[in-house]
Amino acid sequence: MTTTDPPPLTVVQPGQGSSGTLGSIGVDFKLWGRDTGGAVSIVEHPFPVGALVRPHLHTREDEYSIVTEGEIGFRSGDREAVLGAGGYITKPRNELHAMWNAGDVPARMIEVISPAGFENFFQELSELLLSVGQPEVSEIAELAGRYGLQFGQPDWLPDVIARYKLTPPPSSAELVTTVVTATRWPLADRLAPHPTRASATHARGSRRLRARCVPKSVRVCSQRDTSEVSSPARAYFEQYPQRDSNPRCRLERAES
Repeated sequence: MTTTDPPPLTVVQPGQGSSGTLGSIGVDFKLWGRDTGGAVSIVEHPFPVGALVRPHLHTREDEYSIVTEGEIGFRSGDREAVLGAGGYITKPRNELHAMWNAGDVPARMIEVISPAGFENFFQELSELLLSVGQPEVSEIAELAGRYGLQFGQPDWLPDVIARYKLTPPPSSAELVTTVVTATRWPLADRLAPHPTRASATHARGSRRLRARCVPKSVRVCSQRDTSEVSSPARAYFEQYPQRDSNPRCRLERAES
């Protein structure tokens, strides 16, 4: 009689998993692509009061959000919704969307990413913010470009900020950075109508480029000041004490 080994089983207890910061919100890693055969990855996002996730779109994955604490607002294209604990929403790829804390208490949601892979963007961004504090615009653009992520500043954003008394991410009023991969995506013109092309030599194979500009396969479209991109990492860590032992996720690291 032949016996077969059971399939891999990943168990994540409450409070387990590494944590980091994405700037305006946090990220708690729960299931990685390696845990699911690449089918999905799952993270949790704590939202401090007033937090806003800059409008962006994904070109490679869909997202499914489940609110577990507080109230979170969602805008996807022309559609807007506010969900309390227990609410679900789909966020399809190739549509500009934003999220924010719609209440006066901290909020939290589960994010299901399909297919997996984008959790690695969160990890790299968190490491970048905690290591340098104020990354160069070119560093953010290069990282976003590798994951097919684009940013925009739509006409409806100021109204959302005013209605919910939100704190925009640093430079959100001055900076619009749209990243377009070599295969140009149709929404690029609408997101940033006056693009300027940047190019640089590309250190192939390196996980994080240290070039001052962006690889030739990436287009950066900026409309105003690109001199400042910073992270309120300290505020996040003070509001959400970390449960993980990873030294990169401690307040001391954020201060350095």
